[in-house]
Amino acid sequence: MTVPETNTVPRSPAPISRYVKLDIAGMTCASCAMRIEKKLNKIDGVSALLQRVKISAALSLPVLVLSMIPAFQFDNWQWLALMLASPVVTWGAW
Repeated sequence: MTVPETNTVPRSPAPISRYVKLDIAGMTCASCAMRIEKKLNKIDGVSALLQRVKISAALSLPVLVLSMIPAFQFDNWQWLALMLASPVVTWGAW
């Protein structure tokens, strides 16, 4: 008895993608964070924290300029500095 062949193409397994969030404690300086970020980014398919750092730096720069250079300070400039710094200390630090 012969078995008729079927016209099926073997399927390749679907790529497995996982999202893993690591809570790393004990980092007390930016050097520690950069070292861990560099090591994680060397692993294929892994990306660490970089977008959040860029956005936080972009929001921090105007706050730094407003706070340190009196020529750029205007009436109630502190409110603008607060609005720019709030996402940095909440979302950026998270």
